Amino acid sequence: MDYTKISTEQINKAAKLINKQGNKMQELVQLYGLAALYQVQEHGNVTPLCTLYKALPAGMRTTAFAMWAVQAGGVRINEDKNSKESVPLAFDKHSVPNLSLAEATPWYKVKSEKTLDEVAFDIDKALARILKMAANNPKGTTNPELLKRLQEAVVPKTISADVQGTPEPVKPTEAALVAPVGITLPALPAQFA
Repeated sequence: MDYTKISTEQINKAAKLINKQGNKMQELVQLYGLAALYQVQEHGNVTPLCTLYKALPAGMRTTAFAMWAVQAGGVRINEDKNSKESVPLAFDKHSVPNLSLAEATPWYKVKSEKTLDEVAFDIDKALARILKMAANNPKGTTNPELLKRLQEAVVPKTISADVQGTPEPVKPTEAALVAPVGITLPALPAQFA
């Protein structure tokens, strides 16, 4: 079909159909997800739950589904390098599935959180972000000696971070923006903050 020939009316009609089918798909996944959690509860069998998880199409919020299953209990995110591809959700002998909770909070309403593979702590990013926050709020810095030690720990690896905490590498043209050792960020001119 030539997308340049599709009218606004056709798009609106398709959007309604997609919404309706999407809602049906969510409810279908919820029903079979509950059935799979029941299998975990009754038999300790995670295979149906993993099969359903892996069958979810791209864009279907698979992380939300996995977190819903983990929150309901009886399963955990599989961290084993050798088996996590085939068995992404492993049996958790330390928890019992709570099907009432899983029914009360459908999987598609669970706030998607990062999986364990996505969670990583980067000390350089964290320190760079703290230094940037201190530079933007000089009055909030009550311990200049601690700030000096943080600067020494971060410089010259990173000099600043964006709002999300992503460090920007030091560039030769930006070297003047780094507070020299012994000068605290509150002493830097505001134009460099």
